[in-house]
Amino acid sequence: MNLHNIIVIIKKEVRGGIKDPLFLMVFIVPLLFTLIFQLVFGRLWVQKTVIAIFQEGGGSRIIQEFEQNDAIRIIELLSVNAVYTEVKDKKADVGVIFPENLEDKLKNAEKVILKVYINGESLAKNRTIAGTAIASALRNLSPNLTPVNFEEIQIGEEKSLNLIQQALPIIVLIAILFGAFMLSSTFLVKEKEKRTLSALLVTPISISELLFAYGLLSVTLSLFMALMILFLNVGFNLPIIILIPLILGSIFGVELGLMLGIFAKDMATIFAAIKSLGIFLYAPAIVLIFPNWPQWIARIFPTYYIIYPVFRISIFRDSFSKVSLDLTILSGLVVLFYILLLQAINRLKNSY
Repeated sequence: MNLHNIIVIIKKEVRGGIKDPLFLMVFIVPLLFTLIFQLVFGRLWVQKTVIAIFQEGGGSRIIQEFEQNDAIRIIELLSVNAVYTEVKDKKADVGVIFPENLEDKLKNAEKVILKVYINGESLAKNRTIAGTAIASALRNLSPNLTPVNFEEIQIGEEKSLNLIQQALPIIVLIAILFGAFMLSSTFLVKEKEKRTLSALLVTPISISELLFAYGLLSVTLSLFMALMILFLNVGFNLPIIILIPLILGSIFGVELGLMLGIFAKDMATIFAAIKSLGIFLYAPAIVLIFPNWPQWIARIFPTYYIIYPVFRISIFRDSFSKVSLDLTILSGLVVLFYILLLQAINRLKNSY
């Protein structure tokens, strides 16, 4: 493959895309969905982690240490029951009970036990921030790192999601499919409609280079928009492993799009195919929005293995091991459809 030819094709599509409504839809539609959900149902950025605090006996500097931490918001309460209620009512992510004479105990290296109430419906990242804030405040009070034991009490089950978090899978999937599936298919079909595909192939550009350029541009735009949607809805502190399902999902979408572009004769065929495949492609995200539905239904559809790992990693901060099976299946689908795409490319080559 000639890298220069690939770059030339990409530049050509980017220049033409600025005036192309379909190209611009890749950017506009996912952001529009995000804006609507954020304006109607929430704020654009995630709220600070909330920690409810009760200091037995009062008089400790621990409150001052928390107040200096910009990553959290504290609620100072007057009893243990008040802390428990605050966490139970989901007004705080974590509640902490600091014992009387905390500073003296830390200074004298006495055993310290902190009772910690954890809101079972809080985000994993908020729990992490709260734990870090507590550890940092104690370390500032006692640089000698006096051992502290935590008595953790979880209140409620695993988090129930708000509407924005529930809708995140379908918004991210829209970003991936608009950028990868729709864009890659329309690139190829437009050349057919303008009858410029044959002219392109007369030049030193090969079919493989043409399709690779379309695929590379589509994957790049798809990945960019998916990350943008996640940043707007979840924040910038995403685990690096989020890139794995996003990249694999974008490649999978491009494979589907190029296959559609190879077999489709015109844009009418493309739009008809996208409409008919819509339910099939978006079904897993719709099922995830309604957790009371049988979730096994979503596993029937290939796009489930794109959006479910993204959902679990971004919202619940799942580790790689917890989504490895889904990512393995997604990798298998990418390989399978790559083989099918190669066969379709050979058919296209034979027709020109």
